[in-house]
Amino acid sequence: MKLDNISQFRFYAVIDGRWKGEEELVDISLLDFPERLKNDQKAFEVFAKILLLKYINVTSNGGLVIPSGTKKINSYLSIELERFEEEIRIRGDVRQNYYNLILRICNDAADTVPFLKQKIRGLEDQNRLLQIEVKKLIEMLEKVEMIKESFRIPFDAIEDLLISFDKDGNVLVVNEASREWFGQSPSNIVRKRYKTILKQDILYTIRQVSDSKKPLIIEETIDDRLLQISYIPTTNRKNGQMEVVMVVQDVTKRKLAKDEGLLRGRNEGVSIMGGTIRHILNSSLNAILGFAQLALSSYEWPKSTMIKYLKLIERTALRMKNEIASIADQKEYRITNYIDVPETRLSSFFMLTEFIGNFYIKDFICLSINSMAYS
Repeated sequence: MKLDNISQFRFYAVIDGRWKGEEELVDISLLDFPERLKNDQKAFEVFAKILLLKYINVTSNGGLVIPSGTKKINSYLSIELERFEEEIRIRGDVRQNYYNLILRICNDAADTVPFLKQKIRGLEDQNRLLQIEVKKLIEMLEKVEMIKESFRIPFDAIEDLLISFDKDGNVLVVNEASREWFGQSPSNIVRKRYKTILKQDILYTIRQVSDSKKPLIIEETIDDRLLQISYIPTTNRKNGQMEVVMVVQDVTKRKLAKDEGLLRGRNEGVSIMGGTIRHILNSSLNAILGFAQLALSSYEWPKSTMIKYLKLIERTALRMKNEIASIADQKEYRITNYIDVPETRLSSFFMLTEFIGNFYIKDFICLSINSMAYS
């Protein structure tokens, strides 16, 4: 029987009122049966008879029990009563009761199969769309991994130790420098909580920085190494939680280089200052010596000229004193530009030769050299 080709069929049955069994089934015929299944009509009539016998029950006293609704025969077949009529037939002096029934057989599988096929097609379409989405997600994930890797490379290239903590002190991220600093890989450190790291009370410091939201810089000496430990508060843009980044730098070499630079600078300053003082003393003393020798020469100078030379000697000595005091007051070395003292140039000396008269040539040369040195 081609039950897959038909969703339902109806049939007409006549039952003798003296129902005692199958033999009282007087007549059964199909109603509105499809023409395409005419060759299977007999088989359907036999099938309808079998289902009818399953539908009707007989009581112990020979009564007929007919369900008022639909009765399920198996997982996909059901039979339903559409009409029930009682008919009285008289044959001679015998009065007999007959029951006319119109029933309908429903093939749920016939309706279910197309429905299931439709559902399967829908699921297949969804599956294809999901496969496309999965492919796109995989491509996006690969891009994210590439971006993540591009960020990791410079992060791990930093020799300084970088550790990110949450507010509870759990390690969120650490760079590859952890291998050199602790002898452990980042995977062995992440998602763990430490009480102390490099002599630092981690939880206390993290909470302090998180509450103040201000960076904190600490210097710690460990095993002859000077470490600069910086705590930097940051905000996670994804969850809005406060995190603290710990940056540990070994500044021992930098500190030594700085101290050596300061010492070298001091030494250079002392050398330059010594040269400056030497220049001041030499130039001033040479000027004083020149004017003194000029005043002490055998020539009898006029009193006004002698007073002028003495004033020049005094001015030069005061200048030397002020320069030395100025250098002593300097907190850092500054280059000093020197200016000429008036009336001390060589040309001024030649203007004075009108008072010299018969002046010895050796005194003239000595005075010239001393005046040039002073200038």
